[in-house]
Amino acid sequence: MFVAGALLGLSCSKLNYLVSVGFVGWAVLWLGMRRGKRLALLALVAAAIALPWVAYHSWVELTFETGQRVVEYAGAGGGARLQAFGSGRSPISLHRAPGQGRHLVAGSHDVELGGLSFRSFCGLYGWMSFVADEWMYAVFAVLYAALLAMLVLPVAARGPRRAQFLLLGVLVFAGLVLGQSVYRSWVYNFQGQGRYLFPVLPMLFFYWRTCEPASLRVPALVVIALLGMHSLMSFVLIGLGALT
Repeated sequence: MFVAGALLGLSCSKLNYLVSVGFVGWAVLWLGMRRGKRLALLALVAAAIALPWVAYHSWVELTFETGQRVVEYAGAGGGARLQAFGSGRSPISLHRAPGQGRHLVAGSHDVELGGLSFRSFCGLYGWMSFVADEWMYAVFAVLYAALLAMLVLPVAARGPRRAQFLLLGVLVFAGLVLGQSVYRSWVYNFQGQGRYLFPVLPMLFFYWRTCEPASLRVPALVVIALLGMHSLMSFVLIGLGALT
């Protein structure tokens, strides 16, 4: 319980993982845990880990007005451009002029914003400037679609009500993860970061291990192995290849 509470508390230090905390509550309800003392211990350990960081972060924001200073700095000079990663090599930059709203300006790479998040989720390297061939990301898309079909369709079509209830929770909280990813990528942080989608992975893993159809266990493991091999190939050929 201490380890689980500590991990839950650490997840609260990253804003994009806060949705996971809500999913943990949903999973607790689904499991029907009635041991109040154990749940209280879990909540206390998580709070002991998370609250000091949250309090410190709030103090920094309030004392130094960092959000307002960032906005002022972005608008300095009547229309300054801030590169999203401060390197000058990122395909996405922020343009902010006095009296104007925030919006994204695509650089020379002319990226498609949603596609950038997906490619970053699968594998972009350097300052997101080393991109694999499109067929590599197409293979990722096909494999992920096949895995989701194996996990979702059998339960949604003819699964027991209990499994469908958990699937409903996964879909709701995965939608929230997608929403916060869109907001943090294109409104708040001005960068298409696939890591904002990572909270979906433990949700799917929990769902898979508790509701998987026995007949699809081996095919699902095969698809996951193919995803791992394809990811490794992408890293070796594109990531390491760009350094040589």
